[in-house]
Amino acid sequence: LGWRIAHWWLARHAVAPLRRRPSLRKPKILVLDHGPGGLVGAIANATARDTTIIASDGTSGMGTLARHRVKEAAGRFGLDTRVAFVEQSNHAFPVSHGSVDLVVSSGGLHNWPEPEWTFAEIRRVLSPSGRFVVADVRRDLPIGIWILVRAWQVLVGPAPLSTIDEPSSSIRSAYTAQELDWLASRAKLPEFGVSVWPAWLILERDVRQ
Repeated sequence: LGWRIAHWWLARHAVAPLRRRPSLRKPKILVLDHGPGGLVGAIANATARDTTIIASDGTSGMGTLARHRVKEAAGRFGLDTRVAFVEQSNHAFPVSHGSVDLVVSSGGLHNWPEPEWTFAEIRRVLSPSGRFVVADVRRDLPIGIWILVRAWQVLVGPAPLSTIDEPSSSIRSAYTAQELDWLASRAKLPEFGVSVWPAWLILERDVRQ
């Protein structure tokens, strides 16, 4: 339930500027490291029917799982027909230069082997007025939240996650706001800002002004 609420909020936050269209151009959205598909489904439900969604993930079989979940969530509305799943082992995105209106990623940043390269690719594929929203956990969690995460992982978390020391391992691999700001600056991302939340960071270009 917690993940569903987070995906619902992030999807609506990310696509908000696309609700106003200065032209008849059909929006195109790129979702990075889509995982099981929760965020893809939320974005599909938050956008117009003429929106194209490209979902990319390098994990073998993840596309099949995500496709099933999105199709199930779409139900009779058939929103899954607007989503193309791509198995991409690196972050050389399968889209042309300047063709994407929105790039979204949730929870994948700390696993990117070369984040500056990925940010440069985001810059390459964005249209001049394009927007990006990259959300991830933060390494410098407040001590109270860190204790809650550890308690959940040890006491009630699923056994497969505890076996691989998750989510603690992901948190230790994540970035601080200062580090993320530095990486985005080196990659020359346009007009970006980093917002700090209790348990996560959001790097984005706000084009609503």
